[in-house]
Amino acid sequence: MKKVYYPDLGKYDAMSLPCGGTAYYDYESSTHSYRCAKCFAVVGSIGMPKQCNEEMIKWDNWEKMGGKGWDYFAEVEDIYEDVNNV
Repeated sequence: MKKVYYPDLGKYDAMSLPCGGTAYYDYESSTHSYRCAKCFAVVGSIGMPKQCNEEMIKWDNWEKMGGKGWDYFAEVEDIYEDVNNV
């Protein structure tokens, strides 16, 4: 996945999600949010599937307990390498 930073927006063009999906910045929305290309839900919204939300919570809790946490803007290869080394 190629990361492109838009300085005027302060946003990257893609996020790697813990559920395996990829979210892209939603330029057409007025909410300035990321939308998952897999399920089309806005990341962090009430409309996210339960499985995806639970994965995000799991990784957030892991970070709170001192673990590495999830890097949403890491390259896909880096993510899988880090998960396998946990």
